[in-house]
Amino acid sequence: MAERKLEVLKAFFPQSAARSFHVTCEVGDILIIEQEYDHGTMCKKNGVMCFLLEEEVYRYCRELS
Repeated sequence: MAERKLEVLKAFFPQSAARSFHVTCEVGDILIIEQEYDHGTMCKKNGVMCFLLEEEVYRYCRELS
C-alpha cells in the first residue's frame, strides 16, 4: 500500500502541539499519514509525531495523490 501524505496549504499551529510537544506546520510541509481516527489524523513531520484535528486537516491541508 502506498504511503499517504498531506501537504500544508496554510501555516498553522496544531492544537495538539500546545499540550504535548512543539510542532508547527508551514506552507509546503509534507506530513506522512500514520493513522486516521474519527476526530483527527496522526501524522509524521520530519519523523516527529503530530496529531491534527479533523478540522485542521480540512482547513489547512490537502491530500497528495
